[in-house]
Amino acid sequence: MKELDRTHRRGRQGCRLQAAGCRCSKSRSTAGPAAESFAGASTLRAGSFMHRDPSLLLLLLLLFSAFLAGCGGMGRYDVRITLAESYRDAGNNLMPSVDVCVRGVRTLQECEDLSTACTADYTQPKVFRFGQTYPAEQLIARTDDIWYSWKQAEVKYLLITANLPAGDGTYEKDVRRKLWLPLRTKCWKSFPDGKWLLPVRMEKPTGLVCRRPYDMTKAE
Repeated sequence: MKELDRTHRRGRQGCRLQAAGCRCSKSRSTAGPAAESFAGASTLRAGSFMHRDPSLLLLLLLLFSAFLAGCGGMGRYDVRITLAESYRDAGNNLMPSVDVCVRGVRTLQECEDLSTACTADYTQPKVFRFGQTYPAEQLIARTDDIWYSWKQAEVKYLLITANLPAGDGTYEKDVRRKLWLPLRTKCWKSFPDGKWLLPVRMEKPTGLVCRRPYDMTKAE
């Protein structure tokens, strides 16, 4: 009897284990499609992103290249030219009549060789007149159409000349009457105020000077 009882208990335990196994198997079969569907959707999304990734990478590279070109390319600036009060005649209290010519030039050698006379060597120059009845401060805006002409002519420098009152040298040789500025953006130290402004002044005894620091060695 005892042996039969033990056999009977083992049989009931086996049935319970078998039933539990069936329930686990049924649970797995029920959850399987949902889990597989979720995994498949995740894989599809990852694959879709990887499919788009090369074009996104190319776009980022193009934007980065444009940024580098902007940093090292030829920039547009607001060129503000001022005739300082130091040129006012102490005797009659009048400002002298001064003509200023701004030209786009391709090479540094041409900046040195060109005459101070205002001529249209490559592009139509911008000409300003200063004096008693003219504004003491005048501007070439970075939105001025002349920048388009200078870009088409592939200029790299602005040559600024002024027929200032006689200095120590002759009219043609007096370096105070000539100033050339690089257009390449990396030549300029910084624009902390966010304005691409080149402040050019005519003042005694220096003549034509730019009040923003720049590095001419980076111009070429």
